[in-house]
Amino acid sequence: MKGKNDMKLRIFLTLFCATIFMLLSCTREPEDDPVKHYPPDKPQILSAEANNSNEITVSWEEDASENDAADYYYLFKSTDSLGKYSSVSTTGEKIYKNEKTATNLLSSTKYYFKLVAANRYGASDTSDIVSQKTLLDTPKNLKTTFLPLKELVLEWDEVVDNESVLRGIGGEGENGAEKTPVKYKIYSSQKSSGEYSFVNETSETRMKFLNLDDAKTYYYKVSAVDSDEREGEKSDYISVNVLGDLPNVPQGLAANLVIDNYDNGKISANLTWNKVSGADSYKVYRSTSPQISYELYAPTTNNSMLVSELKAGTKYYFKVSSINSNGESEKSQEVSVQTPQPTKPNTPTGLSAEYLASDTVIIMWNPVSTATGYYVYYASSQNGTYQRSDDIIQYNGIILEGWSKYGSVWYFKVSAVNDYGESDLSLPIRVTTTKK
Repeated sequence: MKGKNDMKLRIFLTLFCATIFMLLSCTREPEDDPVKHYPPDKPQILSAEANNSNEITVSWEEDASENDAADYYYLFKSTDSLGKYSSVSTTGEKIYKNEKTATNLLSSTKYYFKLVAANRYGASDTSDIVSQKTLLDTPKNLKTTFLPLKELVLEWDEVVDNESVLRGIGGEGENGAEKTPVKYKIYSSQKSSGEYSFVNETSETRMKFLNLDDAKTYYYKVSAVDSDEREGEKSDYISVNVLGDLPNVPQGLAANLVIDNYDNGKISANLTWNKVSGADSYKVYRSTSPQISYELYAPTTNNSMLVSELKAGTKYYFKVSSINSNGESEKSQEVSVQTPQPTKPNTPTGLSAEYLASDTVIIMWNPVSTATGYYVYYASSQNGTYQRSDDIIQYNGIILEGWSKYGSVWYFKVSAVNDYGESDLSLPIRVTTTKK
């Protein structure tokens, strides 16, 4: 297979160069020199060096053969030594130097190179194959997380060694083993554009730093190292500004239920905690389960907060953290409250009637704390069948006008309603719709 490909390539280039020579010969006077001319000798590739994850530079000897020297070269590449080769240049132009950089290559991938020399008399034999592997990708998406006690965690995305996966080397490749681990080297500096010093290496995609100095800015870069111990380019830097100490965790957190009997029985929790020296503010977190992550409820500059609009029949958990210019403390120990089970409102009491004008009466009753509205029922006799009004009344009173044309005496009852149901009907009140 290899011999056939080389032969085809040589024949093509020989025919191409011969055609050019014939065309040029037709435009010149015949030469008197009877010396026979030849294509260049087979070239020899000296080296193939990986510049980064996407480039390999190939260099070769200058042609010093006894035959006619090479005027130019063609360089071909492939990811399979016995596979199809393509020109390193997308346009296939001639190369007049003794080196060429192949670009836009795949990262951590092995490439094979062949070289052909040519002059006006034809093309040489194909050079011996030389291979080289591109470097690993640069680690990306660096991020940092501060921990208590001036600790820092640096993390980045995993870099995959494509060559080891393709060959199934100890990896989740074609042979089903695990991927060859990639090592990472971590560097730090005190300046973004300064010299970066080696700190440590790891096979994980994270590293912890301890005992960082206050009031300093650290700059970090990370590189990836493949199984051949070749190190790729360093990543872009990430900076970390280490400030002073974080505030202490709030202590003494307590929670008490508050039920507003004058606002439809709305349920709240009053939280209090001890002040933290040096804290500028606090954050209150809540959850409905200690196994579920806590969500931020609200920040405050006080050491207390009223958490409102709690649902009936629900257990709530609370935590608090303290804040200063250096950051946020850990969350406090949790406290919990259990809101009462939902119930329908009590029955209205204290019904009374007052004449406002002839044929106009107002009926009043005591407000029910857990009610969101009221229904009014009416009948023409005390023990008759009571009909319910169509609309819910939002207030603890109703004005009756023009009822005398339907009868002079009416009986009324009232019920209270909320999201959990309707109360029993109140005791009736007798109303004469025309003032005597």
